[in-house]
Amino acid sequence: MESLSSTKGDRKPSVPPSVWRAHRTKHGRLWDKVLTAASKPVEEKAQFTERLLGTFPCKLPACSPADTRAEVERLSRLCRALAHCVQGEVLAHRTARRPGTGACWELEYESLLMQEGLEKMVLDLQRKVEKLKRDDEAWDGRGPGDCCPVRRRRRGRWGDPGLPRPLGYASAAELRELEGLRLRVAHLQQEIHLHQVMRDALTPCLTSAESARGAGVLRALYSLLGEGGAQFPAVVLDPEPD
Repeated sequence: MESLSSTKGDRKPSVPPSVWRAHRTKHGRLWDKVLTAASKPVEEKAQFTERLLGTFPCKLPACSPADTRAEVERLSRLCRALAHCVQGEVLAHRTARRPGTGACWELEYESLLMQEGLEKMVLDLQRKVEKLKRDDEAWDGRGPGDCCPVRRRRRGRWGDPGLPRPLGYASAAELRELEGLRLRVAHLQQEIHLHQVMRDALTPCLTSAESARGAGVLRALYSLLGEGGAQFPAVVLDPEPD
């Protein structure tokens, strides 16, 4: 009984509900400040976006280089198929016009109509191929950074590889999306690096017997290291009274 009473006497008094609610309300206000600061537009960011859009060329093809090459290959196959059909119709027309074949004028008329339709399709495909060729030439030689012509570097005497194929953008929205993903990757890499630094700095606190006795130290270590990097700590000034 004495040991039980002494154990009860050593316990710290629990936090009153009013104090806990006050801390929770204060915690919510601080988080509101963090979210407001994170969502506030930055003037430098807007200026950078305007300058970036200003360097983006206006007269660019509607489709990307990869789409252009795929369309050229598809049209090339279609042109070869149409050329084969045209040759077959020409041969059939010549055969129908030979004396003694017994072909009627209706078949000859259908053959002529088929030839005219195929010729129109071939001319239309040729125009599309020429347009795609001009689009590919417009993309060729443009760099992803400043959208200016890039000099082709040949292999040197030591066999160094040439420059990679220029990366093009179909629209300004695609460029903004790519830059946003690139900044997101850089931010995640920075978070990983900071977590590694905190882990190396705070791991001795777990192995130290003196530091492990404090519950506050353990809670701080868990909040920084225990969530696998899902949450990132933020430093907020706390001028408000408790």
